[in-house]
Amino acid sequence: MFSVLRLIRSVVEARTGTPTGAEINHALKLAEEQRALGRDARLARGYFMPPDALDDPLAAERRAALSPDAGFAAGGAWAAGGNMPGDPIPALRPQRWSMKAGVVEVDGLEGTGEVSLPRHSGVSTAHWVRNGEAVPESDEDTASVVLSPHHVGATTTLSRGFLNQSSVSAEAWARRALRESVDDAIDRALLRGDPVGSGLEEPLGIAVTPGVHDVALATAGQPTRPEILQLREVVAAAGVRDPDTVSFVYGPGMGRYLRSASSDTGSGNYLLESAGRGGLAGLDNPRCETSHADDSLLVCGDFTTTVVGRWATPWDLVIDPFTHARTGKIALTLYATCDLAFGQPAAFAVGRKAA
Repeated sequence: MFSVLRLIRSVVEARTGTPTGAEINHALKLAEEQRALGRDARLARGYFMPPDALDDPLAAERRAALSPDAGFAAGGAWAAGGNMPGDPIPALRPQRWSMKAGVVEVDGLEGTGEVSLPRHSGVSTAHWVRNGEAVPESDEDTASVVLSPHHVGATTTLSRGFLNQSSVSAEAWARRALRESVDDAIDRALLRGDPVGSGLEEPLGIAVTPGVHDVALATAGQPTRPEILQLREVVAAAGVRDPDTVSFVYGPGMGRYLRSASSDTGSGNYLLESAGRGGLAGLDNPRCETSHADDSLLVCGDFTTTVVGRWATPWDLVIDPFTHARTGKIALTLYATCDLAFGQPAAFAVGRKAA
């Protein structure tokens, strides 16, 4: 099984020599396969890893810890010594709200150009007719959602003491730290992506996607019950399959306001009630509170029409043992190829203060 930690160790321990080992050989083989694609080739910035290298590591080979005496802060927490075995405490990260909201992920995209996914842009309709009259014609129209390769890079650092660990938990942590950094970038771009004039390669986020409905808020970041109901109404009127599964997404600041603002005068209810007393504005719609969201926006929509595409090209890991050499840390940068698209922009509404 491919091991991320063994790959890093092979590079770090080689110093000025040529890295060797099974993971290095695998990386070189992947690079050769990419070169064989010709014009569709992707050049490695560092070392290629197979697409499943950062998947769930529970099936990883269980090996004895190499350094049970390593200090706790230096990575010894993963050693089978005097520490309680088990998974490490996870890092503080924003909620992976996109999966909760129903965003669809498509893996295994190929090539270096655009990929088109089919979508319905119009539906046929039925009519009641009198005897002898022709049924009015209507078209079942189709269009496409275009995904273009965008490259996202995520960075993290590992201590040299951590590299001495070979437990399943240590391998799992390294994989999660790298994979979740990329997932964070995708979730942030879904809501905040705005590359216009920024010089960034990130895709368009929902707040700037053409075709998304705007609902004006009288006060920035402080929606009223009628404004929240209007958001849901606009989305329902667009023809989503099940309006009750439409999700609301907002930031922590707006979440605090929704929990403290009265839904109306005299009822004693708040816009956002606790479990068992109704949902947002008294509706039982799913909701996601995430620091990826801008506190001035309230997003409402059917996220099952949103697609995140991931290319089948290998993960690209750059291993830098020099930048932080004085602190004993190794800098890692992971590159992935992906894109996102809103297949039905009319299924979304964004509440914000009018300009």
